[in-house]
Amino acid sequence: MKGKPHFLVPIEQYFDAFYKTLQRGVNIDTSRLFLLSYNTVIPQRLINNRKKLFRAFNLSLKEYHISLEVAEVNSKRNHASLVLIENGCYSYANMPDDIITEVSDIEYYIEIKRINGQWKISYMDSNNDAYLMANEKSSLYFQEMENRKDANIDLRSVCLNKAFDSLDEEIDRIKLFNLNQNEMRQNEKENIITAGTYGYDYNNGIIYARKYARYNEVPEKERLFYYVSDNDCTNFMSQCVWAAYGGYVNSNIEASKKNVAEKNRMVYTGSLNSSWYGTAPGGGGTPPWENVINFFNYVTAPKDIGPRGRVYGEGKQKDFNFFHVKPGHILQFWPASKNKWYHSCYVSSVKYQDGLPYIYVCQHTRDIKDRPLIEILNWNTNEGKIRGISFDSANFNN
Repeated sequence: MKGKPHFLVPIEQYFDAFYKTLQRGVNIDTSRLFLLSYNTVIPQRLINNRKKLFRAFNLSLKEYHISLEVAEVNSKRNHASLVLIENGCYSYANMPDDIITEVSDIEYYIEIKRINGQWKISYMDSNNDAYLMANEKSSLYFQEMENRKDANIDLRSVCLNKAFDSLDEEIDRIKLFNLNQNEMRQNEKENIITAGTYGYDYNNGIIYARKYARYNEVPEKERLFYYVSDNDCTNFMSQCVWAAYGGYVNSNIEASKKNVAEKNRMVYTGSLNSSWYGTAPGGGGTPPWENVINFFNYVTAPKDIGPRGRVYGEGKQKDFNFFHVKPGHILQFWPASKNKWYHSCYVSSVKYQDGLPYIYVCQHTRDIKDRPLIEILNWNTNEGKIRGISFDSANFNN
């Protein structure tokens, strides 16, 4: 951000402090960059929460590279408001080199004021799910506490801090991974689904997931499917499953485009609710292709033609056995605050260290490649629900 206006300097310093904290494992105090109010609680508490999460799982950043682009700005002499877009990538000091987390198009809404000659951040919010969940959690506390409000207390700050206290406490419970039941559950026999004509090549699904996780970074001529920036997680899951069944031809975009156009490795019945297909950019998809619940019901239902999925571990996150998760699986989440199945992601890597599975996922809404699963588990919380979907070979008409 060299050469940018002076009011951008503390913003740049905040993001640098965020990633340096995850790199060094030592919290960098950013309080001097902010005005004290409930509008600035989340970015400051989020640094410490993410540091605790990484430390609990012995993770630290090896390198990080981020870019901050100003999409909109309205500035006056002593005040500025802006929309900032974050893109970036980072690797881990104690993970294989092929694990590189990449984020795209994370929006931040920021206000900054100059007081006594110094620019300070007075407001910061984001479409990042950590901000969304913190706001939701604090709203629940606010409703509980509003009738007891003390005029001298900044109740919103109290509620936001209480929300982060609960997220911090969640970290130790997440790490347990129900280890005392691990041996028993690892030895459980899984049900076998009858083989179909087309195998499920999870490696091909992962190649697709990693290439297309950051949709806006994909050259326009290589884009295969339509994309919705704010609600695209399950549309992307269907694409990954389609790719694993052979719809995606790696290194041959024209063949892949032909498969999309001809609905190869998809299902077309003439009815939207019983068909499973997506279309090229500018089009759309059927409910089983793009809706969290419809997708689940469709892929796990008995059928002669179409993807064959099987559910495992459905229930509260605290009871889920993560040792059953394998590359190419799909995980779905029901945060307690949402009261519905809300998000899906594609498992791109599972590494084992110190007896624990380190799971990375690709997702849309927000667009992230090889995201550490522990970040999602932290906002889903142990009282939220989780379920896994594995896939077996299946039959398709073409």
